[in-house]
This record gives sequence, C-alpha cells and structure tokens, in this order.
Amino acid sequence: MLLRIRSKEGMSRIQVEPTDTFASLAEKIASTLKLDNADTIAVGNQPSPDSATPIVQLKEKTIGSTELKHGDIVYYHRGSSSSSSTAAAQQPKPKDSSGYIPIDDLQSIKQDEVDNFLEKQRGLIKRPRDTDFCRHGDNAMCDYCMPLEPYDQRYLEENKIKHMSFHAYLRQIGAAKQTSAPSSDVLKQLPPLEEPNYKVKVPCTGGHAPWPEGICTKCQPSAITLQRQTYRMVDHIEFSSAGLIDTFLNSWRSTGCQRIGYLYGRYEPFGSPFGIKAVVEAIYEPPQEDHVDVAEACGLSIVGMLFTDFDDDGTGKGTVFPKRHVDSYFYLLLNRKPSVMRVHESVSHERYVPEVFYKSRMNIM
Repeated sequence: MLLRIRSKEGMSRIQVEPTDTFASLAEKIASTLKLDNADTIAVGNQPSPDSATPIVQLKEKTIGSTELKHGDIVYYHRGSSSSSSTAAAQQPKPKDSSGYIPIDDLQSIKQDEVDNFLEKQRGLIKRPRDTDFCRHGDNAMCDYCMPLEPYDQRYLEENKIKHMSFHAYLRQIGAAKQTSAPSSDVLKQLPPLEEPNYKVKVPCTGGHAPWPEGICTKCQPSAITLQRQTYRMVDHIEFSSAGLIDTFLNSWRSTGCQRIGYLYGRYEPFGSPFGIKAVVEAIYEPPQEDHVDVAEACGLSIVGMLFTDFDDDGTGKGTVFPKRHVDSYFYLLLNRKPSVMRVHESVSHERYVPEVFYKSRMNIM
C-alpha cells in the first residue's frame, strides 16, 4: 500500500505493507526526509502538531492494525525523542531556527495598545453624498458616496499619501486572500505577513540529486523583484513641546559637538486611515547611568533616535549652513551605523507576523 507523507518540505510517497510496524515506517520517513533520528518523528491524521502522536509510542503497532488505507495522508511533525509523552508535553514549544513563531502562539503576543485599538476598527473612509451623481435619499447609498476601503489607491493619490498605513496594508492583504479563496478557513487562520524565503527546498520530491548536484522548478527559489515598500509603520511623529528640541540643541549650540538622543514617547492613532503617530515626551541623551526605569512607569518607551548634523556658518549667531532641504538625501555613515543597529534590535511585535524580526517602528531623525 502507498502512504502519502505530508511535511513542511512537501508531499512524499512511501511504499509500505500492512504487516510493517510504525518503527519501519519511521525509518522510511527519516530516510526520505534526510532525518538523523527517527525517534523524533511524530505522526497524525491532522495538520495540527497537537494531534500528532510520537512514533516511539507506536513502534510495536502494525500499520494494518490502524485505519490507514492505500493513498491516505500521514502528517509528519517533529516531536521529541523522549519515550514519555507526558515529559514531551511539559517541554516548551521551541521556536524554529529560522525565527518562526508557532501560529497558536501568535494570539498570546503582547502588542502595542495602538495595535489592539486599530485592529478592532473597521477603518472605512466616509464620503459625503455627491450632489451631481447621487439620485437617492439621505438614508441610501450608491457607488458615488459609499465608504472607501483604507487602502483605496485613488484616495491615497488624491490626498498625496505616498505610503499607506500598516494596518491598511494588512486589510489589503486580507481582502486579496478572501477574493482568491473566499471559503478557505485555513487562510483566515494564517498570519498575513511572512518573511520571503529564497532558499532551495531540500529535500526535493522531483526525483533528481539533492542540491547542489541537482535543481528543478519545484525546489528552486522564486525570482527576486526589488520594489518600493507600499506601507510604513509610523505615519507621523510629533513632539509634545517645542522646548524638547531647544534643550537638545543647546548642547550643540554651546559646544559645537554633535549629539545623539533617544526619543521616549508612545504610539497613538493618527488622522490618516489606520494611521499611527509617535508622540515624543522626552529626549534622553546617552551615556546612560544606573537608575530606576521611570519611562516604563510613565507608560513610555523608546520610539526613535535623534541626531544633530550641523555645520556652523561662522557668523557666531548660532546659524548653520542650509544643507537640509527637500532635495537633500545625505546621511552620514557615523550616524547610519548606530541607527540601523537600533532599528534591527527594536522589533515591533505583532500577531499578524510569524517572524520576530519582520519589522520595526523605530524612528530616525
């Protein structure tokens, strides 16, 4: 009889006999999937890992003693090599080496309060009744006055919004999935964002030698196309007081030395569809000293970094050369390195993204 083995690498086919034991099946699965230890295999008849049974509990059973038939699908999951299912259940779920978080754990991720608020909003853009084209009463609606989706391209262009908001982008992806498969419950459960994977699939079921000796269209990565990011994580940044900037600049004005500071504040909803703004309440200049974390007690966190990059014009009036304007794109390497490192460290946790390193809301000014 033929059994189909479903795993992350795809579908594999294994020939077995009803008199074969599950220990024999495990060895064949390990050989097919290039696994070092067959005792780590767990199998089940459902895609969920929670319904899988460790192979060590089924070693003595024969395949004929179960309800498996010719052509059935057996789902492979990586389990524990321990023979005790109780001990295995007590082990915490490890994250994948690639950074993936199990889908079941995404709902327990602690998000920013602004994300919890925005994900509950419908986010439609209301439009007034068009006096030229609407032919209905005040309580009716037509194509000329019905609300627009927050990702409507025409609305974004008319209002000169270059990048849509992050939550608007999520709604756009969700709408595209519902259009392609409106009745799919699986797509509704999957997180909408995923880090692209350009690795060669190993092993491949194409019947050729494994990579790098062989490659085919099934295992080769898709083509890479560079394009501008269509959304942004933060749509606006504002300072609660103009004195924050003046205080920060006073050190440069008196010494001529460049300064760096951490922006402490919070995230709030912004006026654009599903917009997010960072409100800066304080600027902290390192080096830091041991002290009580008063920022967290005040409900604040680091939302960005601020650099000075001025050249005194020599007049002694505290004025600088006007080198920053709409056509200026220069960014000093001295400032770029620490800012990029900080952005990489400051990941923004979302239950929509299975990778912990997908994005950051750190603002660099």
